[in-house]
Amino acid sequence: MTLINIGLNSASWTIEDVSDDVALTLEVQRRLNAWGYNVGTPDGDWGPKSQGAYSAFAKMYKFDDRKLSPAAARQLLTNAPSEIKTPDPKATTPITSPVVPIVTVPIVTPTPAPKPVMPKMLRDVGAQLITWPIANVIENVPLALDIQRRLKIWNYNVGTPDGDWGPTSQRAYSAFAKDYSLKDTELSPVAARQLLSNPTAPKVIDPTPIVVKPDVKPVEIKPVEVKPIAPTTLKALADQTISWPIVSLKSNATFTKELQQRLTVWGQAPGVADGDWGTKTNAAYSAFAKAFQFETDKISRDAATKLLEAPPIVVIKDPVVIKDPVVSVPGLPANLRLVSQGKNAFPIAQIITNSNLTKEIQRSLSTLGYEIGTADGKWGLLSQKFYDRFSLAYKLDNKTLSPRSAKLLLEPEIPGIPIVLPAPPKLAMADYQAVANSIRCEVAAVRAVVSVEAAGSGFYSDGRPKILFEAHWFGDLTSDDYDDDYPSISSPVWNRDLYIGGVGEWDRLYLACTLDRAAAMKSASWGLGQVMGFNHKAAGYGDVEAFVRDMHLSEGKQLMAMFNFIKTNGLDRALIRKDWATFARGYNGEGYRENAYDEKLADAYDQWS
Repeated sequence: MTLINIGLNSASWTIEDVSDDVALTLEVQRRLNAWGYNVGTPDGDWGPKSQGAYSAFAKMYKFDDRKLSPAAARQLLTNAPSEIKTPDPKATTPITSPVVPIVTVPIVTPTPAPKPVMPKMLRDVGAQLITWPIANVIENVPLALDIQRRLKIWNYNVGTPDGDWGPTSQRAYSAFAKDYSLKDTELSPVAARQLLSNPTAPKVIDPTPIVVKPDVKPVEIKPVEVKPIAPTTLKALADQTISWPIVSLKSNATFTKELQQRLTVWGQAPGVADGDWGTKTNAAYSAFAKAFQFETDKISRDAATKLLEAPPIVVIKDPVVIKDPVVSVPGLPANLRLVSQGKNAFPIAQIITNSNLTKEIQRSLSTLGYEIGTADGKWGLLSQKFYDRFSLAYKLDNKTLSPRSAKLLLEPEIPGIPIVLPAPPKLAMADYQAVANSIRCEVAAVRAVVSVEAAGSGFYSDGRPKILFEAHWFGDLTSDDYDDDYPSISSPVWNRDLYIGGVGEWDRLYLACTLDRAAAMKSASWGLGQVMGFNHKAAGYGDVEAFVRDMHLSEGKQLMAMFNFIKTNGLDRALIRKDWATFARGYNGEGYRENAYDEKLADAYDQWS
């Protein structure tokens, strides 16, 4: 329902009904702001501030503040006068005109000036002279995401940067603010510039002085001394001039994981690269340090540089050619698909004797985003390096090619979220009934929507949920950081040519997951209802990870998510009333008539009835 619909009808809506309709609430809030009644930031949530603003408006024009009447709707839709008037207390004529505001006596207080618009990036905050409360900052997802990323670079633990500001992000920002004598309840230009500076720089990098508007008081900016920050990568350590004690580095899981991977490349045995510095990792680094006469209790710039180098290649003058597989293992299959359909795991030492099979693995690794170079059928250090990373992502044995690893090379999953096999459950009558009960509408109405609006089936034949990956959303959620290096999955604008379609969209999703897991899952539409991952809260989930896990389980879960989204957006009322035009407009936009969605819904309802 919209204000114009209410204004053209004769029935009033209670404020309780208005508050249940997010789209209508948002429209009322925006119009109240336009009339000079402060509701704060329009967000579709009818709280005390919105009620207070509407009550003041209703009192001004003698409307009932417990209802939204047609007259009140028409009054809100008219252009607000530049100077709002109060009505004559003796006037009793009711308001009926939808275009003439009821104004007579001028108000003494002028319309408040518009508030400054909060920037979306730290660099914009740093270029201003305005300090923003953290309570406002955390409602701005792009800005919150930018702060989380910079805190992570500064080695403060924020978990996975996702734009959702929780207790972990607040603790990290509080620790940062305390270290640099800043307030943790606000984001000042000084704090923004400090976050944007190089962690190894001696003080805050102050940008070019800003031209100050007459009505804004400049803030005195004092340089902040920066403490040395423990490096988070071997490259960062190699760029420094100091050595770091192991005790100050081992608590950093990111650094430890990279160190473990490099030690493995150098032939040491730190165990699984899991970011946990244990006895195996300690023994492996000690052996490496002793071999090159480095200190064993510290990691110096020279040690970090050596670890980042490629180890010398041992040249074998007379290489051993494996003509036949090991006796206990049958002959090598001709391709990856046959390996995935079998029951045997083959040693990589045998696989690499077959150039065609090696080429297939190299091509698959390249499709999944591993920069392996040309698929030439020759298994070198680079091929093994990226096969190790692929195996680590799925917790597989990197020394063999198993049916499971072959299937994942051909049909990638999101690591840690398994596919339901042999096949996820299809929709049953109980699923339709559960959704109908949650909305309190007829089962036939639910089935009509599924017939017209759903994707037909929620899964591909291989058990993976149906998805469509949206590159422009991935670009937006990652501040376009990957647009240049990964143009096939990250774009500043929507581009139809980037779609692969079908199961090929999973290759794009997997590549995006290697760059930013949460942003990747939010950038795809899922299952029967093709609900976007960033709408997980509207679909009834606290985080996108839980949403995606359930989208893998059954079509029933997908159906409930689809109708939770419908309910959150206030379209359940249209289903209850079987108002197909209103539902089609809300679900498909104003172009619903071109495809006759309302007529199709009505026909489907008649059929299922």
